[in-house]
Amino acid sequence: MCVNSFLAYISPFGNSEICLCCTEPHYNQVKLAQSRGSKKIPHQMFHTRPLDPQIQAL
Repeated sequence: MCVNSFLAYISPFGNSEICLCCTEPHYNQVKLAQSRGSKKIPHQMFHTRPLDPQIQAL
């Protein structure tokens, strides 16, 4: 997910290195430089929860 929440890096944008809207990098540049490019840690992540258990509880 873009650091400014403009874009989610899925499907057609999954391989993008920068956000197409704000040109911010996808990965945390400090951690990428410290690991010499081996660990690509995104700036921001979006988590979802399945609704099935919550609906079944009703």
